[in-house]
Amino acid sequence: MRSDKDKSVGEVSQSAEQHFTYRIFSPLGAYPAQSLSSPLGQLIVEKDLIALAFKNSSRAYDLKFMLAMLLSVNDDKGFLKLYPFPYKHIFESRSYQITGQQLQFDIKHKLSEHYRQSGETIPEFDLYQNAKGASLPIILGGTLYSTFTDLIDIHQFNLLSDVLYQTNNGLLNLICKSLLMSNQNSCHIQFSQQAVLFLLDALILFEEFMGKSKVDSSRLQTLLTQLGDNKTDAIIAKYQLAESITPMEYHKAFDALCHALTKHLLNKG
Repeated sequence: MRSDKDKSVGEVSQSAEQHFTYRIFSPLGAYPAQSLSSPLGQLIVEKDLIALAFKNSSRAYDLKFMLAMLLSVNDDKGFLKLYPFPYKHIFESRSYQITGQQLQFDIKHKLSEHYRQSGETIPEFDLYQNAKGASLPIILGGTLYSTFTDLIDIHQFNLLSDVLYQTNNGLLNLICKSLLMSNQNSCHIQFSQQAVLFLLDALILFEEFMGKSKVDSSRLQTLLTQLGDNKTDAIIAKYQLAESITPMEYHKAFDALCHALTKHLLNKG
C-alpha cells in the first residue's frame, strides 16, 4: 500500500507531465527555415522532420498557429505552403517545450517492430506508408523539405499569435480552416479549383465575421458582388469563379484576404 508521501510524489510527478499533440508536415509544402514558438505552440523545423506541437486541441491552437504564419509571410523571401497531414499524435513530456529530437524518437519508437508486437500499433503511422515518397518527410522514408530563410516576419507573427491566443470565436476558426485548406490545395495544380472554392468560402465567412464593418478591399468587394446575396446564386457563382479565376488572380485575392484579416485582428488586438 502506498504511503501518503508516495501518493504525493506520484501526484506531483503526474502533474509535471505535459500533454502535447503534434502534427507532421508533408514535403509537398514550403516552409520557413527556422523554428517558431508562441503561446499557441511550437513549429519544429529540422531536415528530417517539420512538425507543429501544441497543447490545446479544443481551442484550435494548431489552426491559429498556422493562420498566424500565413498572415506573417515576408513575400520577398519566398512563399508559404502549409501542408499538414490530417493525423494528430500524442506525446507526453516533462518539459514545457519539446525538441525535434524527442519527436523523432517518438515517431521511430511507434514505428518499431517492438512497439507493434506489444499490441500498441498506431494506425495513423501505418496510413502514412500508403503515401508516395515525395509526400513523406525523411523520417518516414520520404524526401527533403523546401524551406526559405526569413520567410516569417517574427514581430508580426508574435503579435498575431497573442491576439489569436486570446480569441475564441467559432466563425474565425472556420475562416482559418478555409484559408488553410485553400493554401494546402494550392500546392497541387490539379486542385486549383478547390483552392479557389475554399478561398471564396473564407471570404464569405470573413464578410459575416466583419458584421456591419465593410470589407476594406476593392478586389474582395468585387468578388463579393459577383457572389451575390442569394445562397443558391452564391453557390453557382462560386463554381463559375473557380473555373475562371487564373492562378495570378487567385494569388492576389488570397493575399488581399490575408491583409484584410491581418488588419482586422491587429486593430482588434
